Amino acid sequence: MMVRSFVVMAAFACIGTAAAQPNLDDPDATWTLLVENDSFTREDDNYTSGASLGYVSGTRELSGFSAFLADKIVRPQGAAVARRGFMLTHAFYTPDNLRPTEFQPGEHPYAGFFTAEATWMVQQRHRIDRFSIETGFVGDSALAENIQKATHDITGDVDPQGWDTQVDDEVLLNFHYNVQKRFLRNNEFLGVPVDLIVGGVASAGNKYTGIGGSTTLRWGPGITSTFSVPRVRTAVNGGSGFFTPRNDEKFQWFIFGGGDVRAVAHNIVLDDSFFREDDFIDVQSSVWVADFEVGAVLQRGKYQGALTVVARSPQFDEENETQTFASISLSRKF
Repeated sequence: MMVRSFVVMAAFACIGTAAAQPNLDDPDATWTLLVENDSFTREDDNYTSGASLGYVSGTRELSGFSAFLADKIVRPQGAAVARRGFMLTHAFYTPDNLRPTEFQPGEHPYAGFFTAEATWMVQQRHRIDRFSIETGFVGDSALAENIQKATHDITGDVDPQGWDTQVDDEVLLNFHYNVQKRFLRNNEFLGVPVDLIVGGVASAGNKYTGIGGSTTLRWGPGITSTFSVPRVRTAVNGGSGFFTPRNDEKFQWFIFGGGDVRAVAHNIVLDDSFFREDDFIDVQSSVWVADFEVGAVLQRGKYQGALTVVARSPQFDEENETQTFASISLSRKF
């Protein structure tokens, strides 16, 4: 029913015209705190938790590496500006059964990572290109065991016993290139603006290597403020990480639905390292993985909040069910 509703919205999106246009004059930076957790949907396995703290600068003239990207890769067809971004991310994964101390064949390995990501952006009115360098570490140094055990001690959940079998320590280095473009722009459905965001991503590195694409249908008066809501970098698209509020103090909102599909060549939390092969990694990772998501965004002045519910297809052959989790973010302009 939900998919059918989105198709109907897309079919009638050509009715009417929306006057608002994306604003390239945005001098204020955006800070975002983001939490993803499967306990929001009453699960506690596979992708268990993720958290990010992100910063995206205001718009500025193209210079340095952003100017190089614009000149050599993006080749803007009109006005373009630069943004810079930085994000700290922590995430961890566990098997379904947390009680055994030994490795459990056929279940997701214990794994945690902590990364820092620097991003250069080239923004046009209806397109944004982002190049990111991500570095950090996976393994015991990420302190995922300490964080999960402390959290479960507070909440009274099962104490996870198998962290001694987690993916070993390794320094991570990854490169990501994202592009998103707005279609069906300047249109309305039932008198409310509607658009379609189409994106692509290519990633290469010892943390994650793969390519993917995404589509998101959005409906609401606030759609011109951003390209996508923030997400932890376990998905094909980490989100644009900024929003440009209107001058008034009225509430703005939009709802959205869509998904992404990615072809995965390497995922360190399932395939282990390029440089070693641990005996306890025995799951067969899936080449094709998809996320389907719905959510809502509420904005007022310098604040934005977003809620996203995600259904993720099995990431390895032994995983029998689609995983669901929720993502909550709060952003503020400074």
